[in-house]
Amino acid sequence: MIKYKGIKITGNIFQIRPNNDFKIYDAFKNKANDLKIKFDDSLNLIEDENGNFSFKFDSMKCDDLNNLNKSINFSSKYDMIIFGFGDTYRGDIGIKKKEIII
Repeated sequence: MIKYKGIKITGNIFQIRPNNDFKIYDAFKNKANDLKIKFDDSLNLIEDENGNFSFKFDSMKCDDLNNLNKSINFSSKYDMIIFGFGDTYRGDIGIKKKEIII
């Protein structure tokens, strides 16, 4: 990654998570003091204390994604898509969406 001084790095991140309540945004919140980042819960937004980066997180459970009645165009809204995180799936991965546009 190339970082130019004075230019803030921003990104929109989508997490397709297991059918449980684990969210990457919450994992960052649990380490907020160690990471020196601040949060805006109304937007699921994290920023570093110096204003160098800002990331907005959205997430959806696999089952909720499978039950959507519309297509999702990820590339027009998100810069990164994360499928789960670590070993949180433990066997319950089940993405069956018929049409996902990336």
